[in-house]
Amino acid sequence: AMLMKQKLDKPDQEAAAAILQKFKDENAISAWAKAEVALAVKQGIIQGKQSDGFLPQEVATRAEAAVMISRFAASLQ
Repeated sequence: AMLMKQKLDKPDQEAAAAILQKFKDENAISAWAKAEVALAVKQGIIQGKQSDGFLPQEVATRAEAAVMISRFAASLQ
């Protein structure tokens, strides 16, 4: 978490809303998580589960988690 904080700057509320508007279910993303989710989307770590959906209340599979970890690690280089 500390590496991510050092490497990446969280978007403000307005920027986060602009990033997340591409997801039809962006209103289902918890308010406390929107900036972090927007940051992960902006950095290409998370892309959503559907072309226009994020499905924030779904559980990520091990494979999906592995992909996110791999993308995050690649973003540090």
